[in-house]
Amino acid sequence: MLEIQEIIAGYGGVEIIHKATLKVNEGGIVSLLGANGAGKSTLLSVVSGLKKPWTGTVHFMGSDITGRRPDEVAERGLIQVPQGRRLFTRLTVMDNLILGNTPSRARSIREELLEKVFAMFPILADRRRQLAGTLSGGQQQMVAIGRALMGAPRLLVLDEPSIGLAPAVAMEVLNHLRQLNQDGMTILLVEQNVAQALSISDHGYILENGVITLENSAETLRHDPQVLKAYMGV
Repeated sequence: MLEIQEIIAGYGGVEIIHKATLKVNEGGIVSLLGANGAGKSTLLSVVSGLKKPWTGTVHFMGSDITGRRPDEVAERGLIQVPQGRRLFTRLTVMDNLILGNTPSRARSIREELLEKVFAMFPILADRRRQLAGTLSGGQQQMVAIGRALMGAPRLLVLDEPSIGLAPAVAMEVLNHLRQLNQDGMTILLVEQNVAQALSISDHGYILENGVITLENSAETLRHDPQVLKAYMGV
């Protein structure tokens, strides 16, 4: 579904991503893992069209989307939940959700998508008229995910969805992602919480200083001595 080949990217002449190659098969959950500052968000910016790579290619659903504008990428069904949620805090929950319903194929099924979001996050149905900025951190993350789902994604990309959340709330959010995947959604998850991310993933990549240093099944990575020592304190 998604193939990233030999991506090199950076800022102001400083190379951040060094020949990164990554693949996401349809129907799975793939985690891109690494410490803060490893380059995870930069690579996602390339995938989502927010940043043009210096070299390399990004293919999605068989088409080359390298350097495409973010709205064109979203129109094809690759939709990202940004780090930090980035909600319109002075707008209501409903307003934020509707703002995600911009891709043409999503607009025609708005009510159906809205029903699915409210079925997954009933608290949002109850608080649909509440200002997004008055919600708890976990509820705001639900709005951010719901807004992305309103775009009818084929691939849902999430950048650090657990950041700033209490461990129990973060695990609740990740469990919602597991449920989405069980319902057929393909997911690319970027996280620095390695243990929790691998617990819901099928496959994983470790990014260190812009270089993908490890790739394997999630189960294998969970027991890899290098991963245990570097990221799980074992």
